[in-house]
Amino acid sequence: MRTNLLTFILFVLSTLLIACEPDSTRDSVRKSDLVGSRWELTELTFEDSRVELADFDPILLEFRQDLIGGETICNTYRVSWQLGRDGQVRTAGPLSQTRRGCLENAADVSEAYIAVLEQIHTIVLDGDTLIIDSRSGKLIFKDAK
Repeated sequence: MRTNLLTFILFVLSTLLIACEPDSTRDSVRKSDLVGSRWELTELTFEDSRVELADFDPILLEFRQDLIGGETICNTYRVSWQLGRDGQVRTAGPLSQTRRGCLENAADVSEAYIAVLEQIHTIVLDGDTLIIDSRSGKLIFKDAK
């Protein structure tokens, strides 16, 4: 009887451990997977609305060891970052960017992009696609190499 109970408990525990394994994309992203990569924005969702990107120069994102940086339609930007074990991205301090002049529509797109990036929460790497979730929207990139 005691052996059956022990076997049952081990079975339940192993089942729970398997169920808690990280998802193959969301939780397995490592900093080394991202450092040195360069991405081009293909989709931008800001406050539940998709932003049209077709009429503008590409928006680029690059991961360096301690910085996320790149180019919006009008400006360059950068911010310090860390990737936690929980898949959460933490930025240190405010995002800094140049302040060049920009046409109104392009400025609106750039500002929406920066607003989403400033509240970055989770990164998902799925092959040649990078997805960034944020409290204010979502960014989807393709590999720019």
